[in-house]
Amino acid sequence: MEAEMTDGDIILKTQASHVFTDRVVKMTLKNVTREDEGFYRCASHDRQLQSPESWLSVRPDRGNSTSEETPASTGSWKWIFASCGVLLLIVIPLTVWLVCHYRYQKFCTWSCWPVSKQEVPAGVLPATKLDVTEVQWDLSWMEMSNLLEKDSYCGTKINALKDEVWQLQDQLQDRDEFIKMAVEKEKEKEKEKEKEKEKEKEKEKRRRRRRRRGRRLRPRPRRRIRSRP
Repeated sequence: MEAEMTDGDIILKTQASHVFTDRVVKMTLKNVTREDEGFYRCASHDRQLQSPESWLSVRPDRGNSTSEETPASTGSWKWIFASCGVLLLIVIPLTVWLVCHYRYQKFCTWSCWPVSKQEVPAGVLPATKLDVTEVQWDLSWMEMSNLLEKDSYCGTKINALKDEVWQLQDQLQDRDEFIKMAVEKEKEKEKEKEKEKEKEKEKEKRRRRRRRRGRRLRPRPRRRIRSRP
């Protein structure tokens, strides 16, 4: 961008491209920086025609901005892909190791399960001396088997207690029903007794009425008059 001084005014000379659209002239200046921002006015070559002052702002070119921003964006994407790859390299072997370890423990628990006391023959002794680690391993498995036996015993006992409780509840229900039936029978007996008493009272009343009627209907005995001598 070149500048010339004429009559106290600064004339800028730079490469520009004109675009004419619907009575509007758009002009793009090249090789301009932010320092060139300010108030400007347009004039003809003979400087007879001049436009009012207007603020000229500098904006970066889209092509240059994209070209400058693409390396940064590509660099950030590279870092993201690299971090994801490192995480995958760490996570995948860890998951494989955990799965293998879990399967090995499960297989070992099924294969190395201690034999029950009934299956072990009495009087059979090992031909060689056991190592300390083997003895500790056997002791730990024996403790585990004892705990499992205790748990199973507790479970069976709890189930037996539950059955007893259910039986007691059934017995109590039967007892309540029996008591209700006995009370109802006693009430029925009392009602029957009251009915019998009422019947007897009615019979006695009828008998009394009959007696009274019989007395009324009987002829009175005549008195004999004795003659005096």
